[in-house]
Amino acid sequence: MRHATDAVGTAILETRWGHIGVALSERGVLALELPLLDRSLMARRLEAAWPAASPVDLAELVELAEALARYLDGEPVTFSEHLDLRAWTSFQRRVWDTTAAIPYGQTRTYGWVASQINLPRAYRAVGQALGANPLPILIPSHRILARSGELHGATGGLHYKRYLLALERGERFLFPPAFLISKADAS
Repeated sequence: MRHATDAVGTAILETRWGHIGVALSERGVLALELPLLDRSLMARRLEAAWPAASPVDLAELVELAEALARYLDGEPVTFSEHLDLRAWTSFQRRVWDTTAAIPYGQTRTYGWVASQINLPRAYRAVGQALGANPLPILIPSHRILARSGELHGATGGLHYKRYLLALERGERFLFPPAFLISKADAS
């Protein structure tokens, strides 16, 4: 993973679906780790990815925490956080900006994204850029499907993609999805 050179802070946000890891610079959110039920595992992931980071006061993240909690409860949310994507290529940023504009509950294809950035044959490169997405949910790469409508690749795995798409279709879950528990021992 590429990192910006500014000082980085990390925090763990609590939601009813688990612990979400966040890395921030002075310019915005650098990375978001999808929820895990095991808080200590999330802490280890953040430490491994951002070893020089300092803890961030959760008061600075109230709006983001509330928006993520509403999103995971099935409410359509438009995220307004500043994102710090300086460490990534201009191609990746174009793909992510296009993806971020896709409305809640809608899907597009890799080819559609490629066409929107005026590189219609670059659908595989679009897939690679989305696979490197450091900000799942905030940049909703789960909304991108294969031309056939099948699910392919996703930050966090296909189980997250299925879950987030189901959530956006209006399906409600009483308990955290089983994959949050089964992924607890993954690194």
